[in-house]
Amino acid sequence: MDRYFNVLDEDKNGAIDINELEMWIEKSYRSNDKTRAEEKLRSCDENSDGYLSFEEHLQCTFGLSSEELVYRVDPNLETIVRVAKAEQVRFNGVDRNKDGKLSRSELVMFLSPQNYHSMADVELQVGLTRYDTNHDGIVTLDEFLSTSGTQNSNELDDLVDQFAKLDKNHDNRLTVDELKQWLFPNASSMAAVEAKNIFAIIDADNDGKISVPELRSRTSAFAHETSTSYPGTPFEEF
Repeated sequence: MDRYFNVLDEDKNGAIDINELEMWIEKSYRSNDKTRAEEKLRSCDENSDGYLSFEEHLQCTFGLSSEELVYRVDPNLETIVRVAKAEQVRFNGVDRNKDGKLSRSELVMFLSPQNYHSMADVELQVGLTRYDTNHDGIVTLDEFLSTSGTQNSNELDDLVDQFAKLDKNHDNRLTVDELKQWLFPNASSMAAVEAKNIFAIIDADNDGKISVPELRSRTSAFAHETSTSYPGTPFEEF
């Protein structure tokens, strides 16, 4: 337990503050990103060249060919095709050297764009490709619902509620700025929320610091929270 405590206690003052926990969470995001990229390559790199082409991603993830993406051979695939086309926008945005394939570092950003600030504008274009069906630069409620692919009334009600929360100025449409906040959540903000949740579990005396005794007394609760949110980290051993 002390070994794991020392990992988080960066300034070695005998306590973990919320900033140290936030920094560890952000590092965990990126560590998990690399693991996902390696797993994706193992599963989808059909020609074993160490890169992922869009054709390989398309077939491996959606079971589609390039022809089906262009010609929409099966009308039942409409929603899947729309999602795949949006991912093609992301793929092209990540493929900075335009060689038609993604290296490991490019694949990391492709699979986890929300953790990389350089992907913000790309993700906006991805969202517009998926939701803005009439290409006018905004997303209406009808577009938001129709592109979901669901007819389930409960799911549609949830989407209406989600749209209302995103529509900050209540004009019944999502602007570029409103879309950006939704499509590209700030990684630091997400880490701050996670850190607050963990502190609520562990910081028994509410002094804004986690001590070794506090961590020891709540080992199982902490292990559950961290291993669920950050699989593959040392905390799974708790």
